[in-house]
Amino acid sequence: NKRNVFTELSSFPMNKKPLKCIWVFKAKRDQDNKICRWKARLVVQGFLQQEGIDFNETYASTMRMKILKLILAIATKDDLEIKQIDFDTAFLNAKLEEESYVYIPEGYELCDINKQSSTRCLLLNRALYGLRQAPREWNREIHTFLNSIGYFSSELDECLYQKIVDGKRIYLTLFVDDT
Repeated sequence: NKRNVFTELSSFPMNKKPLKCIWVFKAKRDQDNKICRWKARLVVQGFLQQEGIDFNETYASTMRMKILKLILAIATKDDLEIKQIDFDTAFLNAKLEEESYVYIPEGYELCDINKQSSTRCLLLNRALYGLRQAPREWNREIHTFLNSIGYFSSELDECLYQKIVDGKRIYLTLFVDDT
């Protein structure tokens, strides 16, 4: 019996109302505009969340554009290499601080056939797209990870990280968006 790291089957909570979630489907296309694969994302209807009950904080710091311009200027001046990384499904990697529940989504199969889906819901262990606190939780998760591998935040901007390796400074900027 493998435990799902994203959700746990739960009874309806006394003090919280489970949130609805919907499947969002999208076709990914190649350069010839032909469908190369289908993408499905489960999205929580976070607009139904209540502050103080379902979440406490939503603010997630993100890099200011002035900092990006500064880093690009430094890279140009010093002939540095620039790389960009996009974390696919980033929010799904963030652990939740608050308890968040969702109704069992359509198509989700219960392992135990005796448990009725009308009296059960899912406790989220990780953030899902649509949760109001998802960007903040992802920001907290990536900040902790970057600190653990030796990066430190700059005094100029908390989303500008630096690390010195073999006498060379590495700059890393963090931009968190919710799309």
